[in-house]
Amino acid sequence: NEVGFVHPSQLATFHPLEGEDQIASFGGNVQKSTVGTRNISYTGTSKFPLSVEGDTKTSRELSYDRSVFWSGDHKVAISVQALFLLYKTAKSAYLSAYQWYKRLVGSSQHEYYLPYVRETESSSETAEEDRHPLDIEGVENELMNHSKVVVLLSCDYASAWNSRKQVISRKPLKEVYCTELRLSALVISYAPKSEQAWSYRYWLIKLIINGLLNSKEVHLILESESDFVEHIVERSHMNYRAWRHRCWLVNHMSKTQVLNELHRTREWAESHVGDNCCFHYRRFLLLKLHQRARHIGEVDKDISLKFFYRSFENDTKGDEGEFILIWKEELDWNTNLIRHNSGRE
Repeated sequence: NEVGFVHPSQLATFHPLEGEDQIASFGGNVQKSTVGTRNISYTGTSKFPLSVEGDTKTSRELSYDRSVFWSGDHKVAISVQALFLLYKTAKSAYLSAYQWYKRLVGSSQHEYYLPYVRETESSSETAEEDRHPLDIEGVENELMNHSKVVVLLSCDYASAWNSRKQVISRKPLKEVYCTELRLSALVISYAPKSEQAWSYRYWLIKLIINGLLNSKEVHLILESESDFVEHIVERSHMNYRAWRHRCWLVNHMSKTQVLNELHRTREWAESHVGDNCCFHYRRFLLLKLHQRARHIGEVDKDISLKFFYRSFENDTKGDEGEFILIWKEELDWNTNLIRHNSGRE
């Protein structure tokens, strides 16, 4: 649920006291170790060769180093000193997996043979009995695992995000979407202004909404996503990307939801008067209500607000009359904010 990059001196304070046992996990496998032992062998299932600092290794040979990692309470801490080496290793594994994935997707048979390379006294040679077939599902799992590490270490690595889109497009499953939403939320939690992470989340929400036929489910998704954005902007002020994502959600909201958004953001705006993104969002909500009242479709964003106020000043029929009251209430509220927050006009 949370990833942190910390100094090695801070990492040492996270581990148990000497003599206690701990459960350490890395790569999906859980192992028990004694605290006195520094390294814990990784017994993953990856078969792709890696190149780390000039040495050819497999991911089976990577180790869990307590001076680099800590995991507990659904949180992971990584030493900042190891980030560069981790990134090089993860990127190498990702690129290798992606090359195999492109070959398999382009093949009609969907089966290739990956050779195991073993060192001999004279040279490197491949034994016929060491050849193992690769299926598309296995390569997809490898690609998803390695790309996940890459985006966690480098959140704006566009190629890794795009490769995940390719795999997910072949598996339009609700469970997969939920897993990917959790991953994007994890990345955004420590990189709230990551353009690629927000773009990926927008792509996922769009797929989910297009696949839902029940309007109630769509409304629940929109409310949940709006809550998520509000949680992010509370910790990351002036976050244009987050508010832009929230504006996009409004296009799929019902009138009741738009009114609720207008009401719930008022208190937030009062306590964050310097955050112009929230006021832009409220303006977007009002314009959306205006569109619904007039049924005129898309409204030119360059039209001044005075035009809308004058056009409804003498019209009190139905939704248009309700919109006039909302608009006047908004003007009165803005007037009070200006009076009580000098310098924020």
